[in-house]
Amino acid sequence: MQCPHCFAEIPDGEDRCPHCEGKTSGGGGQGSPVRYDSTGGETYAHVERGPIVPVPLMEAVMRPFNFSDPKCFNSLLFGSLLSLVPILGAIMVVGYHVEYVRKILTRDEPEKIPDLSSVSVERVLELARKGLNFFLGLLVYTVIMGVMDVLIFLPFIGSAAMVLSKMKDSDGAAGCLAVLTAFVIPLSLIFLVGLAFSMVLPILQILYARSSLGFGDSFQVGEAISLIMSDLGGYFTSVIALFVAGLVAMTISGFLSLLGAIPILGWIVMAAVNAFIYFTMGLVATSVFSEFYIKNRGASDSI
Repeated sequence: MQCPHCFAEIPDGEDRCPHCEGKTSGGGGQGSPVRYDSTGGETYAHVERGPIVPVPLMEAVMRPFNFSDPKCFNSLLFGSLLSLVPILGAIMVVGYHVEYVRKILTRDEPEKIPDLSSVSVERVLELARKGLNFFLGLLVYTVIMGVMDVLIFLPFIGSAAMVLSKMKDSDGAAGCLAVLTAFVIPLSLIFLVGLAFSMVLPILQILYARSSLGFGDSFQVGEAISLIMSDLGGYFTSVIALFVAGLVAMTISGFLSLLGAIPILGWIVMAAVNAFIYFTMGLVATSVFSEFYIKNRGASDSI
């Protein structure tokens, strides 16, 4: 049979998927009922479940830190170390987030983050498979953003160069205007474009996770914007909650930065702390925006 969460082939009658730890049993050793349909050319998986109600925002923020789960701390620790590994580690972290989104959307023990307390070669390959296409999509987005930055800069630099070439040495005001035109205005526009993309990115990850994990599933920009606009107030509330959590994390990191004064050992500790904060804040974002998705799309679109 097929796991309804990660779609891996598993032995018939398994209650839990050995790959993603998701529940596969509907009660009698049979796999959970899954149906497939096509919407707008994309294929999605749906698990037939009861109504799913979003949890309170603060609960969503704190959910990844459920240390009553004996595997939680080890999973957070290993995930933090994983985020330090170039390329492959980043791909696996994306795959891990995919698993977490699916646990939340299907209410498959969402209070527990996916298990990373022990990792095998099969587990590494499974996480890499789930995260690869979205990671490649992020690279495409990065290239697109880079091209947009160049296109924004060029007209302003050209006009500033013309002003500088025609102005006299005594014309300081024109020089200031040229500098303002060449740098401040385009940098502000680039910042706004980057900010807009960063606002859409968490929803893109949710939409990718609830899909068939194809490369094209990384580019559901229209649906992401539609989802955000359907509840703009709720979305900004989620963003503010995440921002506050980030401030708390940065404050803790700031105090611990004093350890950086200790050569070698202090640097290692600081790198580990920053990796831990980066990884856990990613899980907080995944938890918060998954609940935003459930609030506005409900269980019908969940995996």
